[in-house]
Amino acid sequence: MNLTEFQAHIEDKLPALDSFYDRAINFQLEKDSRRPPKKRWSEAKIERAANNMYKDLMKGIYEKVKSLVEEREKQPSHVWIDYLEKHEMYEQINESLYEIEFE
Repeated sequence: MNLTEFQAHIEDKLPALDSFYDRAINFQLEKDSRRPPKKRWSEAKIERAANNMYKDLMKGIYEKVKSLVEEREKQPSHVWIDYLEKHEMYEQINESLYEIEFE
């Protein structure tokens, strides 16, 4: 399973991803409010920063799961899904997403 397939699959399973994205936007807005007025970011730049946070999060989750599922060789998608379900990874990841704090 590649990153794009993983992301498409996992986005349907983790309601906490929406919360993460909203908190990332709020974090970027708060950070921006501390900048001097002339150095404040546009709304588009804030969204890009939040999108990058989201992409980094997804890549981190993907790499961690990949290291667990594909110990020695590439595995088909169904092996990934079976692993995620068998080890209750959806619930664990979802809970972790709610606990993330931005600094």
